[in-house]
Amino acid sequence: MGNDALTWKACSRCSRTTRVCSYDRAGFGWSDPLTTPRDADHIADELHGLLGAAKIDGPIVLMGHSIAGIYMRDYATRYPEGIVGIIFVDGSTPLQDENPVMKAGSGKTPPRWVLSRWQNSQ
Repeated sequence: MGNDALTWKACSRCSRTTRVCSYDRAGFGWSDPLTTPRDADHIADELHGLLGAAKIDGPIVLMGHSIAGIYMRDYATRYPEGIVGIIFVDGSTPLQDENPVMKAGSGKTPPRWVLSRWQNSQ
């Protein structure tokens, strides 16, 4: 839902053993908005430029939530050098809107299957 990099503060334990970098995409958190298209190709290019400017070349594990799933897939396809892993946290997929299970939840509340799983986990 457009969270900023502070969402990942809990992951700071990883920084005890490795370098951890997080950033806010253009228009989110403390990053200024851009006028370029906000599609996966542009966002992947921007991340690649950012990593290059920071002299981070690998090994890299990408980690992201929700829509970042699409952006990470695009990045790994375009710039596979140095990528050793991807961690999807409830990651979006390119065809998720075509999934009949997802279409079943087109109302204002989550689909029944989501509610039943949530209730069972309480």
